[in-house]
Amino acid sequence: AIAKDSVLSRLPIIVILGATGTGKSKLALQVAKTFNGEIISADAMQVYRGLNIVTNKVTAEELREVPHHMLDYLNPGQPTKVVGFRDRALPIIEELLERRKLPVVAGGTCYYVEALLWKLLMPASETEAKGPPAKRAKVGSGAVQCEGVRRVK
Repeated sequence: AIAKDSVLSRLPIIVILGATGTGKSKLALQVAKTFNGEIISADAMQVYRGLNIVTNKVTAEELREVPHHMLDYLNPGQPTKVVGFRDRALPIIEELLERRKLPVVAGGTCYYVEALLWKLLMPASETEAKGPPAKRAKVGSGAVQCEGVRRVK
């Protein structure tokens, strides 16, 4: 559990997760603008520089409207790991919460979101992300489907 005095326990974190082309980015922008937030990309391809069109990255105008994090920090071909995403994203979330900004995590990479959420639920003494049994995400028919994610109605 998160320590009661932890900044992570005091404010909400919004997660917008879904398949390609479902409007996640547009919704994230609306939520961030409405609720004084900043966006953290949870997209495994948007971490790479130069893939703007292929990955439908945010425009310069959208970046001016709302700050975005976790974009363009690797060169194409550089390997990345889920733990690397988590270890980069958590300090950003902490800093946003300290500034009273709403972290809006948006993307379609279930593994990134799970690693982030399970880390938030772990004691600070843990060094590895632990969570539900393997097979939380299934790959089939060319699409990744996440299980165990609550839908907000």
